[in-house]
Amino acid sequence: MTDAGSEPKPLLPFLQPFYDWVVPRTWPQVRFAAGWNLAVHGWGKLLRGPTGMAKAFTDLGFHDPSNLILLLTVVEFVGGICIILGLLTLAITLRGGGPYSLDRKIGWQL
Repeated sequence: MTDAGSEPKPLLPFLQPFYDWVVPRTWPQVRFAAGWNLAVHGWGKLLRGPTGMAKAFTDLGFHDPSNLILLLTVVEFVGGICIILGLLTLAITLRGGGPYSLDRKIGWQL
């Protein structure tokens, strides 16, 4: 059985110093990609507003989607920004937000 806390062996061991340097810097990229995707969808809902989004949601079968639209807008837009900044990174729960996250800066860990 392998140790769950150990890192995998590098494919090219002579590149270990590069891996050590680049791995912590990839977490902001992962957070940006995931957060940007959410924030863009939330921004579209924010621009259209609940009335602009109502037809799409009623076509999906929701009878009064205004509360759902508001919830999704906040979760997608604000949540996406939080993920980009590394604050409350629930989406990256397995490894945390990385060394350059607000969670790490303020000492929070989920």
